Amino acid sequence: YLIDATARHIGAGINAISQELFTSTLKPETDHIVFIVSAKMSVKSVESLQTIANLMWTHHGWFIIIIPINMVQFNVLNHEKVPHHKIMTRDEIDAVNYRYCLKDSEYPSISRFDSAARAIGMRPGDICKINRKSTTAINAPYYRRCDTLV
Repeated sequence: YLIDATARHIGAGINAISQELFTSTLKPETDHIVFIVSAKMSVKSVESLQTIANLMWTHHGWFIIIIPINMVQFNVLNHEKVPHHKIMTRDEIDAVNYRYCLKDSEYPSISRFDSAARAIGMRPGDICKINRKSTTAINAPYYRRCDTLV
């Protein structure tokens, strides 16, 4: 869906489209809806839409991604300054938790609206591994838990 209006007018539209798709075709546990918004929208309008997406997640478990159209035109993951991000499997998370004596809730947060998190489709609660370049270790892994409120 391409949205080219103000956030105030399309909030109800997003709700109606989401409700129609998730009740008829999509499965909330596994499927996403991606809305592409006009580049002309103000930052405040995009933030309002992100708030709507968070409410949909919190109340219904519907995972909605809102992306400005200019971000679709460039893959942020291909940028030389963006380290490799990968959503971890449950087995990988358990291994890291055991190695470092962690709980899932103890990982630092990454916003679900972070450019890289959106690009790899992170859902709240997912944990990703980020391989950053390091001057002393060549590559150093960092771990982040996706959060709705960051």
